[in-house]
Amino acid sequence: MTAIPSTRFTSITRPIVRSVTPLAEVPAQLGHITTFIIDTVAGIRHVATTYRRQTLLYIHEFAWGRGAVLVGGGTAVVLVILGMAVGAS
Repeated sequence: MTAIPSTRFTSITRPIVRSVTPLAEVPAQLGHITTFIIDTVAGIRHVATTYRRQTLLYIHEFAWGRGAVLVGGGTAVVLVILGMAVGAS
């Protein structure tokens, strides 16, 4: 059994197809991102009303850390490091 070369893409059209293929995937990626954002925003109300206490606990923990500033958690340490990085640049 012998292989028959493809006539679909020639040596001239192959580089063009390789450069256009990633561009054709952009709308699909944007669709996935848009769907994710819409689902996330639509679910915020359900989560905030159904799991109110747990949501507030997570927001508090993410915003302020666990109170262990020396360990590296919390907003204050992050703000200080970011301020020093911006000031140094």
